[in-house]
Amino acid sequence: MTNDVNYNVTDGRAEIELDRPDVMNAYTEDTLIELNHAVEKAVDDKSVYVILLTGNGPGFCTGRDLRAGTKSDYRLSEAERLNKVASVMRHLYVGRKPSIAVINGPAVGGGMELALSCDFRLMTDESFFRDGHVNAGFTPATGGSW
Repeated sequence: MTNDVNYNVTDGRAEIELDRPDVMNAYTEDTLIELNHAVEKAVDDKSVYVILLTGNGPGFCTGRDLRAGTKSDYRLSEAERLNKVASVMRHLYVGRKPSIAVINGPAVGGGMELALSCDFRLMTDESFFRDGHVNAGFTPATGGSW
């Protein structure tokens, strides 16, 4: 485990925080695995009635960390990685508990898709959405175009 995700339950709120502020909370394979565990834990915890998703530092999430290595460095196939992203989004979007994205800065690419998969979004004045997929030569594969 890389400890890229902080998980805390307070008064029935599962607070899930992406914790990679040095890269605006861009996610790696390990981050996605941890994020899945945190969201699944919140969904299964009977004491939790709402899920809050946010990012540490000045950004919410800038999507996939494109500097995290080359494709040959990845343990997960592209399909497995997309499945991990889709799993988190599915739990947030159609899960049994309401989800709130607390957007404290840029929500770009996959980060925008994470925020949009939540039931509610709270934004600061510094927050914004941007679909950065085109700039990186990708298509929004997990719901951004929808």
